[in-house]
Amino acid sequence: MTSLGSLPPELLIDICHDFELSDLCAIRLTCKAVALKTRECFAKHVFKIIHVAITTEGVQFLQKIATHEFRIYVQELWILPGLFGGHHNWTAEDIAAQQERYPVKTPQSDEIKLGFPYLPPPEIPIEDRFATYQRAVTDHLHTHHTLRKTLESCLPLFPQLDTVGLWAPQGFYGVFSTERIRRKIRGVSRLKQQLGFDPLNPIVYHHERKTRKPVSGMFGTDVLSALLVALATTNVRVKSLHADKVGIVVNTEVHLTSMERGLVTSFLQELQQLSLLLRCSHKEDEDSSSSSSKTKETILSIFAEAAPTLSSLTISQAAKFLRGPQDRVMLDWHLDWMSQHFHFNRLSTFTISFVDFTVASLETLLGSALPTMRNLTLSYITLTSDQIPASQADAQSQGERVWREICIFLRDNCSLQSFHIGEVCYHWERIGIFDPIHGFRGSKPLFRVSNQARYRESDSDVTFREWIDQVDFRYYFDPSSS
Repeated sequence: MTSLGSLPPELLIDICHDFELSDLCAIRLTCKAVALKTRECFAKHVFKIIHVAITTEGVQFLQKIATHEFRIYVQELWILPGLFGGHHNWTAEDIAAQQERYPVKTPQSDEIKLGFPYLPPPEIPIEDRFATYQRAVTDHLHTHHTLRKTLESCLPLFPQLDTVGLWAPQGFYGVFSTERIRRKIRGVSRLKQQLGFDPLNPIVYHHERKTRKPVSGMFGTDVLSALLVALATTNVRVKSLHADKVGIVVNTEVHLTSMERGLVTSFLQELQQLSLLLRCSHKEDEDSSSSSSKTKETILSIFAEAAPTLSSLTISQAAKFLRGPQDRVMLDWHLDWMSQHFHFNRLSTFTISFVDFTVASLETLLGSALPTMRNLTLSYITLTSDQIPASQADAQSQGERVWREICIFLRDNCSLQSFHIGEVCYHWERIGIFDPIHGFRGSKPLFRVSNQARYRESDSDVTFREWIDQVDFRYYFDPSSS
């Protein structure tokens, strides 16, 4: 019988390619020959994509891997801007509540169950855990303050780095996610053991969010600015920059020296992929139309310089559909600004979701991308106008007409290879979509109105123009109600 150690390295690596990390580690422990032959496979598996929290432990890991031979395998770096969901003023009672409400796996089952407390060692009283929390907050704030310097020293040491971005845990529902469990976040392992809950995924109930708002809502924007400047000043060229998992406060003023500004401009002009999740500061947004707001340098105005060379752009808007129309903080001014200042020369893939647009702003934003655009996604888009419909029926009929006009605009001005449109509204009235040719996945016909339509040239027997001419907008009928 042939042993694993006697197999050629290429065959052994091919066998181990799709293994889970635990299985790969187990095989590598069978003998020294296997460990040596799978060393590269192991390094790629563990260090190709790294996620780092802004803690001393996280920074130390980043510095260690940056000086290790495995640094050549790092291709993606994701930074988690926040800790404790931005709640830096908890009491000892809050820490105890986190431990009690946090779900864990029980010894008898692999199921994650709510109500089984994740108890730390009995000798750690709540007072000590609270002190640990306070030290963690202080450490997080200090590490955040020195982050740019850390990035400037580490980023140039990763020769294969091509993607950077901000990462956010999945919040309350993240504690149930198997994806979250598989994703290794560096920088919180010791803290998690000491506290008895995950500091990146605290369970904060809705009423607590309203009465005790996080104090670090701006951290995502600050970290993105530090990352952007660090990349530019160290001449590290990456292809992709992603901030679509952490809300970026687009109306926050960014302060750069003239030298930094020039370096950032040069960096952005080589960027190929950009993803943004847009937010507004309520206080600053109140005077967003003022002359001072229009002339100040913001993160959004900086990213406008990347538009001409981008091949892929994703924009979405934070939490728009979680509130009623009367409570929404409108980003109309900023989206209108984007439509006027984001000019594309190479854009082939455009994804827009969870955004409110005027019809004119949407058409203007798409305008310069039309000659080169081949893939377009419009999902959870609400179109608005200055004239508010008098009734729900008026909103429905006007919305059907307006969305049909958008499709005609696309038909006459571009030739798409793929197009997905879904969950569209007009003045927050849902508009149904009827696609007589394709179903949601591009193959099975739909015989009733749904909220999705998708075209893929590779799966279709008709052209984009022929397909979009047959797409119709009607009163939405929820299939689950039939």
